[in-house]
Amino acid sequence: MNTNVSIQRGASITTGAPAVQISDLSRSIDLGALPGELERHAVQQGLAETPVPGVKMFRCDDPTPRSPCVYEPCVVFILQGAKRGYFGSQSFEYGAASFVVFAVPIPMEAEIITASADEPFLGLALTIDPALIADLQMRIDEEAMPPSRVAETIAISPVDEDMGDTLNRLVATFDDERDAKILGPMITREIFYRVLLGHQGTLLRAAAQRHSHYHRIGHLLKMIQDDCSVNYTTAEMARQVSMSKTSLHESFKSITAMTPLQYVKSIRLHRARLLMLSEGMSASAAAYQVGYASSSQFSREFKRLFGLPPRLDAQREAAGPVA
Repeated sequence: MNTNVSIQRGASITTGAPAVQISDLSRSIDLGALPGELERHAVQQGLAETPVPGVKMFRCDDPTPRSPCVYEPCVVFILQGAKRGYFGSQSFEYGAASFVVFAVPIPMEAEIITASADEPFLGLALTIDPALIADLQMRIDEEAMPPSRVAETIAISPVDEDMGDTLNRLVATFDDERDAKILGPMITREIFYRVLLGHQGTLLRAAAQRHSHYHRIGHLLKMIQDDCSVNYTTAEMARQVSMSKTSLHESFKSITAMTPLQYVKSIRLHRARLLMLSEGMSASAAAYQVGYASSSQFSREFKRLFGLPPRLDAQREAAGPVA
């Protein structure tokens, strides 16, 4: 049974489960002209690069159906519209003037629920740079940061006045290539500084603490992402992160809502789908590339996750932008 959590302006909500943390949204602000400024640059639907390194923008003019996706470690700012996410047994909505922190690569499902041609779904995604987070941690007084606690997997917060001002300055650099190159990285550093000072900073710090279970699982997730074709056993994964199989299983599932082998399968299927959609690779070639020995097994598991066999899924996605 799903736990449905809707994010509304001015609401104070907790999920009743540790995986998704939603803070008091009463501090969220009116973004004013900011969505319109971003819309000038986000002229194409889908995900696109911006002139600022490590910053992407996205736009969608229509609601999209629920579908599987993978979030890389990033901070996502929603400037207009709304989206519903599904993670483990929970579902939750996040909309304009909120931001979401994903500290580790997370397979989940999502759907855009509020979007139109007149008011498209708009936002920014900032890639998390571990070296930058580590440097900021060293420079921030420990007493200035919120107390550590058991980290969630996903943290959702309102955009307050300080963060809103920073986002306005970031989008303003898109108009000038030199500003984007010089000032853009300085402003993104400020954004991560502000994230670290908020409650969601515990999530970033947990991922950066080298000896924590969260960091170890994060290291394993990156290893799987880097080469998902390797056929790791659970015992081999446990050895990689110096954990017992029982501890690995418990920690892994608490962070990803999946077992280690389920996670590997999900990443393989998402990677194969990307190869077929972006590089025109055949289903059999993509299956082999990500570690499948059997094309028929790949097709069965692909259909189970995405709802259609590989060929029909590619035809469906060719008709519109990938959600």
